[in-house]
Amino acid sequence: MSGAELSTVDYLNAYSGHEARSFISGVLKQMDKMEKRGKYGAALEYCETQMLYSADIYGQQSPQTWELCERFAATSNALAVAAVQQSSYSQPTKLLRRALAVLRRCSGRTDPKQLLVTAVTLNNLGTHYRRTNRLRASLSCISKAVALNPLLEHPGQCADTHINISSTMQRMESHSEAAEHAAQAIALLRLEVQELATAAAHSDAEELRAEWQQRSGVLAVCIYNHGVSLEQLRLYGAALKAFREAARVCQSCFGHDHPTTVAMESSYRNALENMEDYEDYDVEEVADFHSRELESVNESLSSRHYGTDSVLEADEFVFDDDEASDSETALERPMGDSKTKFGRDDELDDLLDLMPQYSAEWEGK
Repeated sequence: MSGAELSTVDYLNAYSGHEARSFISGVLKQMDKMEKRGKYGAALEYCETQMLYSADIYGQQSPQTWELCERFAATSNALAVAAVQQSSYSQPTKLLRRALAVLRRCSGRTDPKQLLVTAVTLNNLGTHYRRTNRLRASLSCISKAVALNPLLEHPGQCADTHINISSTMQRMESHSEAAEHAAQAIALLRLEVQELATAAAHSDAEELRAEWQQRSGVLAVCIYNHGVSLEQLRLYGAALKAFREAARVCQSCFGHDHPTTVAMESSYRNALENMEDYEDYDVEEVADFHSRELESVNESLSSRHYGTDSVLEADEFVFDDDEASDSETALERPMGDSKTKFGRDDELDDLLDLMPQYSAEWEGK
């Protein structure tokens, strides 16, 4: 055989083309079998081992490695949810941080689908930190998820992220920033709910109506929590409008007799009674309202004062907080200046620019 003939020999990758698909399919099927037998931890170990092998063959950020990474993250998130339901404190943290470490290695920085998985995992970890009173850790995680919002093509997830960071900031008593993020979430949720309502009206699919109802409920809770922040900022008229609108949204999606609707209506009426001694600052009326006037309002809040327990959890576990400590206590503020990012003089104007314009209905309620 001549040298020319030897030079034409090709060395084929045994895992290219159809073989690659078979390899990935085999790994996923094996994970399914292990999970059906309840061996979830072993399934994660197996998946991580196969990811390392795939990265060596195809590359760290190859489509094949990403498919295994996505499955690893999905399983980790599902197990974290199950651990939370069993009142586990540390297991969700371990699972979600491990998933984030894998996602850092395997996901790209521009692919919206891959970034969505990272955003969901960050939200889940941040939510768990908030529910276990590790507020700085929660803020660190969810702030990273907020930074991904402009790169995502998923308005619903962007809304959930704003809801989560708003809830954390309310717990940290940063009500200006909490109100800002709640307002952004409300704007996104309104569009999502409207689209779902249109789709449900032109379809007989019960799933669409159920999704519209579920997201409408999230919108109502978000509006309510926005009202909580507005009341803490002594914007009583705007807060009342938020509570009234939350009740109206519940009526629209659940009906008058639903327990959530009844609770929201009761909350609005209680607020109306407890705030009647205060001047009713309307959203439009506060356009020329400055911080010095805000400070002149009676320092004592109404008897319907909100503690941290009054904030409703609109977020669900949807599926690197290197700077944060797992041992911090409730209501611990971030390092640095205790003020929000808004200056006192600009705080109100910035909030008013972002404040949703609530419906004029229910004026007689």
